[in-house]
Amino acid sequence: MHLIHIVDNIEPVNQGIWKAAISTAIILKKKYSVTSELWFPRPQQLLSEKDFADVELKEIEPERSVPEFKINDVIILSHGAWRFPTKWANHLRKKGLPWIYNPQGMLEPWSRNQKPLRKWVYYHLIEKPMTQKASLIRAVGKPEFDNLSKSFNHVVLIPNGIDIPLRIPSKETIEPIQFLFMARLHHKKGIVPLVEGWIHSALKNHQGFRLVIAGPDQGELSKIMNLIQSSHTSNIVCKVAVYGEEKETLLQKSHFYVLPSFSEGFPTGVIEAMSRGLIPLISRGCNFPEAFNTQLAISAEPDSQKLIKSLEFAAEIDKNKYSLMSLNVYEFVKNHYSLEHIADMQSTLYKTLI
Repeated sequence: MHLIHIVDNIEPVNQGIWKAAISTAIILKKKYSVTSELWFPRPQQLLSEKDFADVELKEIEPERSVPEFKINDVIILSHGAWRFPTKWANHLRKKGLPWIYNPQGMLEPWSRNQKPLRKWVYYHLIEKPMTQKASLIRAVGKPEFDNLSKSFNHVVLIPNGIDIPLRIPSKETIEPIQFLFMARLHHKKGIVPLVEGWIHSALKNHQGFRLVIAGPDQGELSKIMNLIQSSHTSNIVCKVAVYGEEKETLLQKSHFYVLPSFSEGFPTGVIEAMSRGLIPLISRGCNFPEAFNTQLAISAEPDSQKLIKSLEFAAEIDKNKYSLMSLNVYEFVKNHYSLEHIADMQSTLYKTLI
């Protein structure tokens, strides 16, 4: 069996999608003899080959015809919406290949309401007619599954997974207590309300607490820097996007992961942080109700006044309670979102299509 994943971007800023697409490739190949291929346009920034272990790479030009290849036990998987992956996957579907369409949260209500007229026209005239022909629609979260099921038949739920560490580091002696926002600095992620909440909370300039912001700028950096400077806040640290060992070190030195997002498909960054023992402060828009249902997450809606309460509530958790919560979030992610578990689900699904 051979998988062809189609994405519109393999830049670091878009790694949430393309990394999720191929995250199980090594396990699928080793355990089920399933090979994987990744189609993408020419990247602006060269990436490390280790990011694509056991995945065949094919750089393509979106406006050209689909490359020729042998059609034997092949499944097409498109990731995202609105762009050429849907068009190419639809073209390959016409050749008789099974196609799994994974919009990765881009068809969620909040996202659809950004530039709503343009998206309404494109969706009804182009996107939806093509995706109605897909063999299956994959949702990565329960709310997304419910929303997609209103418009599509054959919707399946398989969340994204992560590589789980063998154990979590002890954070009892790490000071100060560190809150980490690690995501794109985009309006959707709720970064401005978070900074506003912090500078109006009891945590502002408190030597026992620190907020670290790390991520590529997509329009919000100047806004948050102005807020930090005008409020004379000294315990907010802004970093550029971090990767590899630097990212891992940052996770290990942090206690809470904050993502007050307006909308997500399924936030892989949240479960990645939880697997390192960080307690999540997340919004309902993160589409991760399981974390609330199991009382593992603290509510953090993208509203500055609500975030003040959320941050101060988290800050008051004593060390013993924190250690127990940290272990619980780790065990939860380990049991439900390991790459091994997700690969098993994918293999079972793929066999039904071949």
